[in-house]
Amino acid sequence: MNMTRPITTVLYTLLALLSLALTSCRKDSPSPNRYTGQDKVYLSLSDGTRSGTISSLETRPIRVLIRLTRPVESPLTLSFRLEGSAAPSLSLSTQTVTIPTGSFEGELSITPHFKVLTEPLEATLHVTSQLPSDGDLTLRVTPIRSWNPTPEQEKLIAGYRAKGIDLSRVLGFHVVSGTVAFAGFGDYDYGPEGAPLREELMRLSSEIMRVELSQRATAERPILTFSYNAFGLNAILRRIWYAMSIDNDFEFRKQEESMAVAREIGWERDSPETFNVTLDNIRLEGGQLAYTGPRSEGIPRDFPFLVQGLYTSDPIVVPFSYETSILDRVLAEIKRTPTFLDRVTQVNGFNLYSLLSNTGIDEDHSESIGGRTGSYIAPQGTIDLKTGRMTFTFPLHVENSDHYTIVRVTTEPKK
Repeated sequence: MNMTRPITTVLYTLLALLSLALTSCRKDSPSPNRYTGQDKVYLSLSDGTRSGTISSLETRPIRVLIRLTRPVESPLTLSFRLEGSAAPSLSLSTQTVTIPTGSFEGELSITPHFKVLTEPLEATLHVTSQLPSDGDLTLRVTPIRSWNPTPEQEKLIAGYRAKGIDLSRVLGFHVVSGTVAFAGFGDYDYGPEGAPLREELMRLSSEIMRVELSQRATAERPILTFSYNAFGLNAILRRIWYAMSIDNDFEFRKQEESMAVAREIGWERDSPETFNVTLDNIRLEGGQLAYTGPRSEGIPRDFPFLVQGLYTSDPIVVPFSYETSILDRVLAEIKRTPTFLDRVTQVNGFNLYSLLSNTGIDEDHSESIGGRTGSYIAPQGTIDLKTGRMTFTFPLHVENSDHYTIVRVTTEPKK
């Protein structure tokens, strides 16, 4: 089974508008490509949705894409305003955008500047113009707490320091940068015969990760937890998971039971959802970091539907845990309706633990996944206690990929 690469935001919009235009043309029109339907203003985030979730730590501008049904014959000015509980901590780059003659697109940005946030907030971006809007844009803001050690953890940290292991530069927030060379999904990602694979290089820049002392830590062994945005991968792993599920027109959206399950929990392409990647049991061994383990190590014990029928083996991977409002609702539905467990386990797309970590990375399994050799690289991790700097390189094998995805990241303490 091969899956296609997710269609980009631009293609989604253009194909939708092209379809609308073609179905709206009159056969007797002297210009068969002349659009005669209602003109509208379309707003979207860079991922193509009209809703998104950001953390209270986010400070980077958020791009808002503006598109019209067709090019305007004279300049069109659009006015924007933010409303809602999060609005006072969000700044628009401009309150008006003018679409010039002959164009049909523009953009603006929203810059967050939250301080201490203790509860979720929400803001809606409204547009006013001569044309009706296809819908508002919604942003939800999730509070991210700072890490404060418990008294027991403070004793452990003091004990490590006495042994020459000072974690003061390591614990807390880190800024992550790096790349993810995404392997893709099978034959679609091959070029013409004899051509190399068409990998997609995804870049990480200024991602925020939280580092804590793990509950597994002992007086003899320091162990870390990446409790928020592990390796800065929240957005990328969410994108890959969506591409294999709710965004996939062939293997998910055209499957009646897949969409029935998704509808029952209110999951759609642009429904505002939380998604957080965590990683525990990161062992400090001299100047090295060990962080691989059995895949089951990352699966919460109260997620039985993810374990049921999932394993014929328990491969050694980077054992991520996933915190997402989607799975929260699935679990709640299972508690309300026990038969929902059997239904969701039969639908491809919800077992994200297996989807995103499909094959072991303790050694090269290229032959068993039917992929090319040379894509595997052994997991590595380093730490500099003086600066707090950490580096990681490791492979991931995503279900239906013909070779490994390679992650290379560097983290620095946030100033």
